[in-house]
Formats: sequence, C-alpha cells, structure tokens
Amino acid sequence: MTLNLIRNNRVKSPPPRSRGEGCFTPSSLRSGLVAFIIVAIGLTGCGYQTKELYPEQYHNVATPIFENRTFYREVEFDLAEAVAKQIEQRTPYKIGRPGTADTMLQGTIVGIEQSLIARRREGAVPEQMEITLTVDFEWKDLRTGQVLVSRRGFTTIGRYAPAREVGEPFEIAQHEAVERMAVEIVSAMREEW
Repeated sequence: MTLNLIRNNRVKSPPPRSRGEGCFTPSSLRSGLVAFIIVAIGLTGCGYQTKELYPEQYHNVATPIFENRTFYREVEFDLAEAVAKQIEQRTPYKIGRPGTADTMLQGTIVGIEQSLIARRREGAVPEQMEITLTVDFEWKDLRTGQVLVSRRGFTTIGRYAPAREVGEPFEIAQHEAVERMAVEIVSAMREEW
C-alpha cells in the first residue's frame, strides 16, 4: 500500500501539530536550561567535601592515659581507649607510641559531677540522674612543640535512671559521657576553615 502511494505521488504529510505539541517553545527551553544548571551545580557541589578535614601532614597520634583529678577511678582508662578508637575510626591517623608518633593528644579529667534531673512525687526518690564529665586536653606536634588544639573545661553529659524499676547503674551514664567526650575531642582535631 505504501508503495502504491509513493508511485502515485500521493504521499500525505503528517497533520500539522498544535502549539506546544512535540516542539520546543522558549519557555520549555528556559525550564530545561534551569533544570540543567541546578543538576550541574548539585553534581559539582560548589566544592563541598564529605570527608572530614584533618591536617594531612601528620600520620600518627600518641594517646597516653588521661590524668584523673576526680575521686571516680578507672574513667581515665575508658576515656583514653574511647579516644584511641575514635581516632582510628574517623581520622586518617594511626595510634602510635610517644617516642615515635608525630603528635600527642593528652588530657586531664578535671571533674565528674552528678545532678538530679527528675524525682518521683512519691518518696522523692531520684528517677533520672545526669553526670557531667569535664576534661582539659591538648593536641601537640611533637616535632615542633606547637600546640595544635587546646581546650579547657570541655564538657559532655551522660544520663541514667537509678529508680528501682529500671535500676541503671552510674556506669551507664559514665560510659555515655566518655563516649560523647571521645567523639567531641576527635571532632576538635579537625582543621578550621
């Protein structure tokens, strides 16, 4: 059938399109261009990086046991271990010994305080308690002696519920405060920009 139409020169052209049907209009071109620009900017990210920014000239960090000026024992060991784990997990650095490391992160636990958050109406029994862990720390370049980061009075909190039904021990809050402190200390090691 098509062959017969071509032979007879009766090939019909397609019907005319209505405005906006299958053709580009100035407004659709503008919309497409705006969408393209938004996607291009989104892909380039305006220079934003997702990696954490730590000084690249260092390779390892010595993390000796923190000094403890409180009556709460063993917290210094927990904090040193938590800081070392955070450094290994979140930074490009490895943990080293004080004699061979590029840098040293050392600190002092200067306070652990408990405070009451909530008390039961009946009998005034403590229902929720909070501890505040306060630390001074310093991160130092061992080659030059330059202090890279120094913080005084750095605090984090941990909570526990000593009430009879729940019966959480003080160590729950202590662990929470230590873990938060380790995260905050390692975050403070990032470069300022």
